[in-house]
Amino acid sequence: RSLSRFSFSTMRSVIVLMALIVAAAARYVRISDIASILAASNAADSCAPGYSKINGTDDCFRLYALAKAYADAEELCKQDGGHLASLHSAEERQGLNDLLGTASPLIGIKCSTTTSCVWSDGSPMDYQNFIYGQPTLEYGSCAHLFADDDKFYSWNCATPMNTFICRMSGTPVPESDCSPGYTPVRDQCAVVKTHAKTSDDAEAECALEGGHLASIHDFNTNYLLTNLLTNTTLTCANAQQLECNVHIGARYDKTRGYWWTDGTPFDFKNWAVPEFPDTHFGVCSQMLVTDEFGTPGQWTNIPCDTKLPYVCMKAPGISPTYAPLDCPRMQYFEDQGTVYSPGFPVVIPGKLYCEYLLAGDLGTTLSVTFPFFNIDDNSKLSLYDGMSAAYPFRVLSGSDVSDLRFSTSQNIMKMVFESSAKTDGEGWEAAFSSVYPYTTLSSLRPTMIPTTYPIILSTGGYPTTVNSNCPPVTLYADVQVQSPGWPLGYPRNANCWFYISTQPGKRLMIDFEFVDTKRNKDYVSIKDGPYQYSTEIGRVSGTTGQNTLRYVSTNNYLTLQFVSDANKGGYGWTATADGVN
Repeated sequence: RSLSRFSFSTMRSVIVLMALIVAAAARYVRISDIASILAASNAADSCAPGYSKINGTDDCFRLYALAKAYADAEELCKQDGGHLASLHSAEERQGLNDLLGTASPLIGIKCSTTTSCVWSDGSPMDYQNFIYGQPTLEYGSCAHLFADDDKFYSWNCATPMNTFICRMSGTPVPESDCSPGYTPVRDQCAVVKTHAKTSDDAEAECALEGGHLASIHDFNTNYLLTNLLTNTTLTCANAQQLECNVHIGARYDKTRGYWWTDGTPFDFKNWAVPEFPDTHFGVCSQMLVTDEFGTPGQWTNIPCDTKLPYVCMKAPGISPTYAPLDCPRMQYFEDQGTVYSPGFPVVIPGKLYCEYLLAGDLGTTLSVTFPFFNIDDNSKLSLYDGMSAAYPFRVLSGSDVSDLRFSTSQNIMKMVFESSAKTDGEGWEAAFSSVYPYTTLSSLRPTMIPTTYPIILSTGGYPTTVNSNCPPVTLYADVQVQSPGWPLGYPRNANCWFYISTQPGKRLMIDFEFVDTKRNKDYVSIKDGPYQYSTEIGRVSGTTGQNTLRYVSTNNYLTLQFVSDANKGGYGWTATADGVN
């Protein structure tokens, strides 16, 4: 097993080192000698096994001694990550001579007429060198080379040729085009995430960085990823386990069969045959690093909830976006949306105290889930049922909350995030929405927002109520505030509390536009602060007519108490609360 961990790149490094030792022993070590040796090693590194470079190009070529017709030969080259060879200069053609030997291989040209030809890799037709009188469709639409000259010779595409030559790019994505920590792998950027996660959590984290679990479309990519893994120390879920495999993006379902999580075609496979693929072992997949089930680099099925390290891949030039690092006090979000911790998903700044208000319409409750949550045990996110709750109903830390939903009993949820001095993890993503528990009297109040206030029965004249229940309401300015049942009448024996706030540094101004209550019997008490015992600065009762009553707080909180007696009341009241400087 230890030998299986010895990579091709390690072997090349040993060869380079030996060459330098020999040169040093001869006492004639020139910079140009060392540069030549290192350049040759780097050139070999950029080609997949069996491929080599030639003069005139940085691309890699391989001669296959297999009898294949054009279509089958092209398919095999594509499995490697290339195509049947295209040629673009006399220098490239001459550079193939050492590789060809005595072979006369198929190449990637195909002609529809004697004057119209294309390369299978789609590259420009900027060079061709057919022997005089060709191409001719009488001999065939394809072509092959001869070892003893530089000419192209027409060939029947359906007739197998004993050899063919493949070409693939030997120039990977520039490392500067990949995000920090990512490595160029052909035309993509890849990173090995060494901490163990389930397949779904791994895919989610890859997506946060702008990519997906690795999709593999050719032998060369598979080889390069295998080599990347052999040079990476992985952290297995089981601390006693010294070696483990990695998640990749292949999955199975009955409708699509096998598919990649990034949506690209499932056009290459490297299963550890004959045992795999076999969905009895699971519908997700792993690439082998160990040799327990096959050869390193092969794939097997696994259950999706298996925790493993994983490989993310993404296109070059894509960098993750992340939330701002600061957190102003009392950030306000309404109705539905997504809230992120500061620095998510890259970093959690230390020693933060962040407040978030999630608000829904009157009569709704708030529901929040966490598609991603990973913070250290000394940091915490506290959830409060309403803005004025003294204690949180749930405190979250660690990472095991992805399947849980948290709900309030009213239309406000306050979240407080406190990070430790020494943070760890990517942070959290909170998805929230407002929920209508039930709707009342929608046919009588088509223009009003449905609420959970008492059901009103119209009996002629002033309405009456069948339920005096009046749950507390928490609101954030700017907002419309109304008596329960407005405008069809309010409940008897009401004792309703409204907690209103705006951002710190501002005050609250409340205007009562319409009031119709029994004077001195049913009233609204306006309190300057967030508590029921805060100082009363006004009391509204009776009928306002055309006049607007205005009250202004001395801080960023107002509390309203609405009280009614046991007798039939009026239509109720409506007011607007705004934050002002």
